[in-house]
Amino acid sequence: MRIEIWSHRRELLAGVTAAHQKHLVRESLFVRTIYEHCEGWGEVSPQPVALNGDPGLAEVSSALIDLCIRFVQRARVEEVPPEWHRVGAWSDGSSTERFAICALEMSLLDLHLRQTGESIDALWAPVFAPRFQATVSLMDPVWPVVDGASRVRVKASPRSWSNECALRLANLRAPVLLDLNGSGDSVGAVRDFAERVAQHCDLVALEQPFGAGDFVTTSQLARQVMCPVSLDESVRTRSDITMAAKYSAAAMVCIKPARVGGLSTARSLVRVAESNGLRAYIGGFFESPLGRAANHGLSANTTDEPGDVGPVALSTGQGGWLSDHLGFGFRPSEAFFTEAQLVGVVDGTT
Repeated sequence: MRIEIWSHRRELLAGVTAAHQKHLVRESLFVRTIYEHCEGWGEVSPQPVALNGDPGLAEVSSALIDLCIRFVQRARVEEVPPEWHRVGAWSDGSSTERFAICALEMSLLDLHLRQTGESIDALWAPVFAPRFQATVSLMDPVWPVVDGASRVRVKASPRSWSNECALRLANLRAPVLLDLNGSGDSVGAVRDFAERVAQHCDLVALEQPFGAGDFVTTSQLARQVMCPVSLDESVRTRSDITMAAKYSAAAMVCIKPARVGGLSTARSLVRVAESNGLRAYIGGFFESPLGRAANHGLSANTTDEPGDVGPVALSTGQGGWLSDHLGFGFRPSEAFFTEAQLVGVVDGTT
């Protein structure tokens, strides 16, 4: 067995400004697991630096190498690689380790599917036809094309408003999810901002108005706004979802596989959300076609809510990936190995 960690930097076609940072490029970490003449790939796309409770790229890279070493050691003890769905059980509970688990788990699942000659649809039968949401920002002068999106996530801050914002919102033909990324200062300010936005578009949800884990203030807001409140950065564990339901802090939750610790955990948390009366949708971190294909397969099996399952607009091509019919449906092109950097290797025999 050989596990490689690759880093690949991609430039977004149009930058997206959030309340606390501007997304211009995304550097993803990829795990390549090679075993018995077959290989599988996984991806995680952390923030460049730690933000809003999420780890930065360097932290995740270090944790990922450590996790792969522990995995190979376990494989030696068991004389076969542990099943892909067991990786999440090794988490120490940290946000950094959850990101690392997501990448390794995905690689092992892709490997398993390719060894058996199957696609993700064979494991998780599609129940819904996934719809994608596009992402733009009121703080950017130019928006990327949002044709075909079932919903538009509009990043904003209660302090970001102008007559131009009103015109741009009015021109949208899709429902709007207003994403504040925790930038709200008070219940009154967020409520007034949401009411202003709703005058110019079909506002269907208000995402993460306050800081991660602030269920009390969010609950107060939820009782004062007409649209549903959704939580994103606040959703990392099963407990977070049950707390949101207990305090009536949200009607929706965004579940990001990297943030919660992998695809299998994300899949179970969608069920937890539903059992607590919350609508769940699958979120992402500007992944490559590989990561978005994983999100797509997860969404197709679990929810009919629009999510981050569509392509990310890159400045050139597909970011080094070719489509095929096995695993998550993508494999690296020659360009990937030319552009990417090998940042770690873990060798082991089983």
